[in-house]
Amino acid sequence: MSKVVRNNLKSLLEEKGITQAEVHRRTGITRSMISNLANNKFNNINMDTAGKICTALDVSLEDLFVFEEVESEESTEG
Repeated sequence: MSKVVRNNLKSLLEEKGITQAEVHRRTGITRSMISNLANNKFNNINMDTAGKICTALDVSLEDLFVFEEVESEESTEG
């Protein structure tokens, strides 16, 4: 098993009734970056960007990001 980091941006937006466009307006982060984050299509995110999103949504980093255990490829090979 290995751990991966996922974000809860999509569910936080739904929960708070905030659109990706509104996050863009509040943070200045590009809409494409916000879309990629919401769809977990990112390789890395800097802390400044994460902080802006957290501030815009009034959440903590722990609310935005979660660690998930996933089966590693080695253990799925027979």
